Amino acid sequence: MRNHTNTNANRRKFLKAAGSTGLLMGVAGCLGDQSDEAPANGNGDDDGDSDSGSDAAPEAGDTELVMTTSTSGSASFAAGQGIAAIINEYSDSLFLDVQTSDGSGENIGKLDRDEADMGYACDWNMVEFDEGEIDLTYTPYQVFHWFHIAWPLVTHHEWESAAEITSDSRVSPAPAGATGTRRPLEIALEHEIGGEYEDVSFGYADQGAAMSEGRLDVGVTPYINFDMEPGYVQELKSTVDLNMLEWTDETASALEEDDRVTTVEFDASWIDGYRFRPENPLVTMTNCKMFVRDDYPYDPIYNFLSTLWDNREELADYHAQLEPYTDDEHWVAFPWAQEIPFHPAAADFYEEVGLWEDDFIRGEEA
Repeated sequence: MRNHTNTNANRRKFLKAAGSTGLLMGVAGCLGDQSDEAPANGNGDDDGDSDSGSDAAPEAGDTELVMTTSTSGSASFAAGQGIAAIINEYSDSLFLDVQTSDGSGENIGKLDRDEADMGYACDWNMVEFDEGEIDLTYTPYQVFHWFHIAWPLVTHHEWESAAEITSDSRVSPAPAGATGTRRPLEIALEHEIGGEYEDVSFGYADQGAAMSEGRLDVGVTPYINFDMEPGYVQELKSTVDLNMLEWTDETASALEEDDRVTTVEFDASWIDGYRFRPENPLVTMTNCKMFVRDDYPYDPIYNFLSTLWDNREELADYHAQLEPYTDDEHWVAFPWAQEIPFHPAAADFYEEVGLWEDDFIRGEEA
């Protein structure tokens, strides 16, 4: 949290980000080379610099809240700018500065170094935190749900089950470095076939060419918030005949019992263009939240959430990733399996608007 005493007459001058077409510029998910984003064209700007993307500045007396997202070509950064537009237009006490990063792993570190106040992290980050693999000087406190992605495996072969993958099959569970997506799929493949396959790495937009040239047997496709299909997935389906793979019942049961992996029965009935597609396959998923440190003050978080809530109907005008916030349940969707508390201001806010559940955990006030 940063208090400012300078003035700036150009405050709150924002341009709306591209609307729903902005989704095709980047996929929000634990993807890419240390990044949580996979640009729809497979390239994108992954410089990871701390760029706010705006010349706006806080007014005297404002509390500045720095939000760290992902790379500058990503959907998360664009969506964050949309949230900043709302906060900086309607709040009389907050100024939101949205900055780029390399994704959730860097976001966690930035909060640890007090370089940011809020950022997003994903369920795999919380697995690592819960198992002591990440050493932090703070406890993450949830604020609101950011996004979720379904990750079905796909192949150009006429296979219908992941059990048909063989030891010489070339499988790209996700690009190298995309730990939050890759590790759950690797765990699932360990349950299914003992992890016996040839591990390769392709960018999401490169999978079509790799399959058509015989360099890739199994890849993966993301479905953002379960109802958005990136353009490069549509291109993949037009390049090769594509099957969406199912896990066997035995593997599905094992995954549902494995606390390291988040799974969901994915309603795929709306998706066309596949040669074979199950109606409701069990898939691994990425589940990401905006979070703060446990010592972050109460009032800025409460004011942040109340301002967003009161103006949530406008969020979709800024980016497609923000459209689900018109559905009240999206704000607290898919709670992390790990016992990660909500910030006390968020807990009080959600209780007031009727979204608090008995099994949610309220954090201690700083």
